[in-house]
Amino acid sequence: MASKGSKDNAQAFHDHYRQLADKLHSRLANDHLADDAELIHTLRVSIKKIRAILGLITEIDKQAPVDDYLALLKLIFRPAGKLRETQINLILIAKTDKPGLGTFRKHLERDADKQLRRFKKVLEHFDNKALLKSDRDLDVWLQGVDETFLVEQIRCNIESRQLLIRSLIAGISDKDNLHPIRINVRALSGMLTLLYDMQPDKALKAEIDEIKSILDAIGTWHDYDVLLACLLRFIDRHPAEIKLQTTARMQQLEQELAGRKQAAIDLLSQATCFIKPVGGA
Repeated sequence: MASKGSKDNAQAFHDHYRQLADKLHSRLANDHLADDAELIHTLRVSIKKIRAILGLITEIDKQAPVDDYLALLKLIFRPAGKLRETQINLILIAKTDKPGLGTFRKHLERDADKQLRRFKKVLEHFDNKALLKSDRDLDVWLQGVDETFLVEQIRCNIESRQLLIRSLIAGISDKDNLHPIRINVRALSGMLTLLYDMQPDKALKAEIDEIKSILDAIGTWHDYDVLLACLLRFIDRHPAEIKLQTTARMQQLEQELAGRKQAAIDLLSQATCFIKPVGGA
């Protein structure tokens, strides 16, 4: 028979999921979603966190009702990501708005309009009833979860992520590992937050705060990396006179990118959150 503590753990897990799922449904029901950059951002954050939970549940039970749920989230997540990318590009290009980038900025504005139309079309055809059914099915599954095993699985997931991240950091000077590091640090953050909700602990909270700073630094680097890649594609597809106009700005972005990357690497090399035992152990 499960102890009161393990029942509290299961309830905390369920409440954590319920909060994320309700937030997702609220975002999708908002008539202004497509036109609000901040809503797009929070929608994607909610989906990322729910996918992390679904991934954990799959590790616990291969028969859990997650496949349809993941497929539905993917339909929304990808076009929302494309739209968010264009929004970030326009924000960043405004910070380097010098002569020679006008044509590129207009290109970004056209791309943003195109991605906005695509996302609105996805929302128009999205099956919200199917999403609600997947949510209900998972809710039923959560009622019968083994509470003790759930906590053990979360801890194992955290320790595996920490090990993988440490190996990626060790090879960061030889290859560009920031992309996979970013993915795994974000997943680690989700699991640590979930564990903290179930078993609050000061040491665990300190790890979560440190990871947030790291994610902010890597995220800023990633945004400039995406913008520079977009500018390079733009230069390749346009006449020589446009190349000449944008080359100086590209060099400026390259310098900014290098600085952001080094800042992220410095934080990673000094981080203790990937080597500490899981908080609250």
